[in-house]
Amino acid sequence: MPEIIALCGSMRFFPQMLDVAAEQTVAGRIVVPPFKTVPADQQDSPLKARLDELHRHKIEMADHVLVVTDVTGYIGESTRNEIEYAQATGKPVTVLRRGRGLSRILTEAHGLLAQASELGETVVPADEIAEQFTTMRQAYADALAMAEMSLNYAASLVPDDTAVAARS
Repeated sequence: MPEIIALCGSMRFFPQMLDVAAEQTVAGRIVVPPFKTVPADQQDSPLKARLDELHRHKIEMADHVLVVTDVTGYIGESTRNEIEYAQATGKPVTVLRRGRGLSRILTEAHGLLAQASELGETVVPADEIAEQFTTMRQAYADALAMAEMSLNYAASLVPDDTAVAARS
């Protein structure tokens, strides 16, 4: 039976969760992510309570919990509660810090350029954009390498008995 992974994290990181879900699926794992966002003004609603309970059941059936966050490591109250629940049920928890991803940024930029062109707006020539994206891609790769080195250094400072492992 394949390993079952429960994804946790703020729904503001849903695009990153989808990327992680795809990676885990390709790696042969079954992935159970959250799918519903509850507006800030409905955090005390019966719907939110039902969704939280359903997600706890997903955690119970999982072999491992992956918490998806951004490069800042933001973890909100709901996600903290999910981590505590997972730890209380003996599930291993790993935190994955992810940026938006260069491919997603490039796709969004391409879509915006196409919309601008359809509206008759002035569009920067493609070769200029390609050159800028090449520069951005290198800067992004450099930033990721530096962030990974920082995370590895920070992880080396954390005692071995820490329940949540930070990984890039």
